[in-house]
Formats: sequence, C-alpha cells, structure tokens
Amino acid sequence: GGDIMVCDIQGVDDLYTDPQLHSVDESRGEGDLGRRGMALFFATCDSGANGLFPLLGIPHFELTPAERRRAAESAAAERRETEAALKAPTGHVHFAGLPEKSKMSQHDERRKSLLDAARHCRRDAKKADSDRRKDDERHRACVQANLDHCGGG
Repeated sequence: GGDIMVCDIQGVDDLYTDPQLHSVDESRGEGDLGRRGMALFFATCDSGANGLFPLLGIPHFELTPAERRRAAESAAAERRETEAALKAPTGHVHFAGLPEKSKMSQHDERRKSLLDAARHCRRDAKKADSDRRKDDERHRACVQANLDHCGGG
C-alpha cells in the first residue's frame, strides 16, 4: 500500500486514458516523479484545511526540507517579481525573460506542469463546493417556502 499513486487520469465514461503514475521506485515511465511527485501532488492539490483530503481521510503529506526550501524560494521570487512589476512606471512592462531551455530541466518543466494542474484542481474543487452550497441553500429555501405555504412553518 502506498507504493504507487495515480495523480492524473483522463477518459470518457469507463474508458480511461493517459494515466500519470508516481511510484516509490520511479519505474512507471518518464513522468514518474517518485516520492517527490507524490509529495508535490499532496502539497499543491489540497493545501487548505477545508480541502477534499480531510473529508476522504487522507493524511497530511509533508514535503521534505529541501522541497519546503524550494517552495519558499519560489514564493519569494514570485513576490519579488510582483513587487518589481508594481513599481515599474505605468506603461512599461518588466519582462525578465524565460530561462534558456538548457537551464530548465525536464523535471522542472514537469513540476511546473504538475503545479499548474494542481492549482486548476483546487480552483475547480472550490467552485464545485460553492455550487453545492448554493444548491443546498436553494433547497432549504424551497422547503421553507412549501412549509410556509402549507401552514407547517
């Protein structure tokens, strides 16, 4: 248990295609990022206490100290870029450029792709939860209106 994880799957009805697996021994293909991929999935897809994982009984999955350091460095770099962009004179756009392809490893590209997918996952889950709450509120209002109409409220 816990040696292999499916973190992405596509398909229609009961026909599934393009599964992305992470495994402890990193034996599941080019996209298998091993334990690191598992940690990144858990850390990015359900970071809040009100997320899906607690509801499913999935425990908190800690990043390694190195991953926490990288995440902090990345967040600090994003803050610096945002601050620099805000300080730029109006009408001027600051563009630092993209790193040369040779300097960006395939692993970093995959990691960015995983983080982007996780952000979309989190956004979609929040929207679904919000929609469910609105449906619940409408249902309660409808029930109350029926009770009031029938003299039962």
